[in-house]
Amino acid sequence: MPQEPYTVSILVPVYGMEKYIERCARSIFEQTYHNLDIVFVDDCTPDKSIEILKRVLEEYSDRKAQTRIIRHEHNRGLAAARNTAVAAAVGTFLMHVDSDDWIENDAVEELVKKQIETGAEIVTGVMVINEQTLDDNYVEPTYKDKDEMMVHILSQIHHHEMAGRLVKRSLYTDYQLKALEGVNQGEDWRMTPMLLWYASGIVRLNKTTYHYFMNMESMCNSKKSMDEALKFYHDTYTNYSSLMSFFEDKSLLYHDIVLNVSCSNCYSYMVEMYKYHSQMAFYKYRHELLCRYGSVLRQRLGSKINFILRLPLSYFVLRAYLRIGKRFMAS
Repeated sequence: MPQEPYTVSILVPVYGMEKYIERCARSIFEQTYHNLDIVFVDDCTPDKSIEILKRVLEEYSDRKAQTRIIRHEHNRGLAAARNTAVAAAVGTFLMHVDSDDWIENDAVEELVKKQIETGAEIVTGVMVINEQTLDDNYVEPTYKDKDEMMVHILSQIHHHEMAGRLVKRSLYTDYQLKALEGVNQGEDWRMTPMLLWYASGIVRLNKTTYHYFMNMESMCNSKKSMDEALKFYHDTYTNYSSLMSFFEDKSLLYHDIVLNVSCSNCYSYMVEMYKYHSQMAFYKYRHELLCRYGSVLRQRLGSKINFILRLPLSYFVLRAYLRIGKRFMAS
């Protein structure tokens, strides 16, 4: 690359990733793009992740001055770690990288080239999903315009992750966009559409830049406790509500898409909650959703169905409705 016109900040939250942090760090330190600002946020990780990170950094003398490790005073969660990283970043553009993932050595260079060619404020490369022995190239479609991309992401047709995207930092700072601290699951699904809304240009680089690691062993062996499940449902509900509020005075189309997805997914989660965890939690969330979305549900489902949903046996009605709805959607 003949010149490096601006600094790129690479932002990495760190918590409980001692098995993977070295791979992640080396992929960043070995970037062919030299003008980097590298920020690791130690969210009070209880393992040796930071010790390993510092040992690896010793091997890259040219990166030492570019690298900062910021430690939270206490564990605050992923959303807060992302906010801390963005606030500390000094680059014109930034990229989020999760500490169990890694990037191609020329990822930043290639994304910057594409950004210079197009002037886009968000540039996305190809994400490779690694499921142990299975590699699947995830290629984001070539959208005809930003509106089509927004509809697909809001409808959860295509991936919504912020990781691996080159994003102009001013989109965060000019519009004061932050993740909701304490809401640590699904935060990307809220943040990505908000950034897209303000971005003047979005392009795709047809080249692999990012490796997303899915630890299938961990996913198969971990069963959520009731508290963990309830926190997941709460975070999801909070993200939906926040995103609806964001679009309420901006786009009726986007607001209604989020509302539809919210109703469907929240009721699906509630069914799982009732089935595996807590009937009382099911009734609590049902009450909250009916209070918030009652008029919408009457429009979407009809007054009779809406009335049935309020009955004690509504769990069984919901389960049947969701099964039927999925069949219609699939046909």
